[in-house]
Amino acid sequence: MKLLLNDQRVDINKAENDDETPFYIACRNGKIEIVKLLLNDQRVDINKASNDGETPFYIACENGHLEIVKLLGNDKRISIRKKTQGKTAFEIAETNNHSEVVKLIKEIDTGISYSTINYRTINKIQ
Repeated sequence: MKLLLNDQRVDINKAENDDETPFYIACRNGKIEIVKLLLNDQRVDINKASNDGETPFYIACENGHLEIVKLLGNDKRISIRKKTQGKTAFEIAETNNHSEVVKLIKEIDTGISYSTINYRTINKIQ
């Protein structure tokens, strides 16, 4: 991976047919070390969405990849309130019962109201 990143001829944002980039795929599959490597490369478009409109941050939240959510959630380039298919990353994490991700997003984005969290999730957070 490091060898490829050092080769300027490699298009690091080249997507598959469904518009999933290497960064997106690493976030979806929970590959923390690859995510860290790619985050350090300024060429990587960390917000490039798939054909479904899912961003790397959104897909990491949807799949409950807590460490990746931590990395991305603290990056000022990420819009954590962006909606995909009518839901924010916070809401998809809540829907999928990823209570630790929900708690983390709540800590990162203090503007989220507890009134948007359902009763089941509040009990897991407390």
